Amino acid sequence: MTAPPRVAVVGGGFAGLAAAVRLARRGAAVTLVERRPFLGGRAYSFTDPATGDVVDNGPHALMGAYTAALDFLGEIGATAKLAFQPRLRVALADPGLGLGVVAAPPLPGPLQAPAALLRYRLLGPRDRVRLLTGAVRLAARSSGSLSRTTVAEALAAVGQSPAACARFWHPLAIATLNELPGAAAAAPFAAVLRKAFFAGARAARFALSRVPLSELYTVDAQRAIERAGGTVRTGAAVATLALGPEGVEALVLRDGTRVAADAVVLAVPVAALLRSSASTSGSTATSAGAAPSSACSAAARSGSSTPAWRRTVATGSRA
Repeated sequence: MTAPPRVAVVGGGFAGLAAAVRLARRGAAVTLVERRPFLGGRAYSFTDPATGDVVDNGPHALMGAYTAALDFLGEIGATAKLAFQPRLRVALADPGLGLGVVAAPPLPGPLQAPAALLRYRLLGPRDRVRLLTGAVRLAARSSGSLSRTTVAEALAAVGQSPAACARFWHPLAIATLNELPGAAAAAPFAAVLRKAFFAGARAARFALSRVPLSELYTVDAQRAIERAGGTVRTGAAVATLALGPEGVEALVLRDGTRVAADAVVLAVPVAALLRSSASTSGSTATSAGAAPSSACSAAARSGSSTPAWRRTVATGSRA
């Protein structure tokens, strides 16, 4: 009988857990390792020591357009932990203008989101029209054409005003990408627009978790991995990959433990793994994030800092 392939998954966030669940259920001998003492990656919960409240860190909402994420939650039996809106309705507050609501009217599916944008009261009529035309133009851009562009730069390129950025685009980017517009990549943001605002009513509606983020998927995902014969190790930082004549042979953890593997899935930013390896060898590595800006054009013009993902792309393009 042939032994199952041994697969090591590095990273216990959404991507790593999804990969580990599917690999384990397809017969691989999976070991997932996570550097921190808990699972969740950028989406987790913690208890505030001052108040005792449970606070979510990371994306606080899903959308109907997030089909891969929703499929994964369905696979591990977590869909019931979500509460879906009947249709799109989002309230945004402005210190001077008060509350504005982006609400889809009861129109045929493809018309709901565009109509909601045109009725957004925190912007004047001209900015509302630019909001819609800018969304259409940005959604039409290919991922390749946006591969080295930030959200702030892309919004400036389609003529969005500082008011539109501050009162609509920036909150949307932070909510959907969990990143500031000056640092977030434009390609996935354009994909959000295509899939959420121009793909029908069900895609545009939001879903909120009924439980803290750490309870939404980490417990069910770990249970699914272990029931399929896999192993989950937290507090296990990777030092390096051990390579042999045939390729990867093992993960080497900081404590010297070797995790034998025929294949490795890196579900962490490469820069994070390099920093981990560098700290083990005594060297250091740092990366700078882009500073936020209140105006799209100002953020687009700023060249004082470059997002880590774009530095990696730029370096690779010169090789």
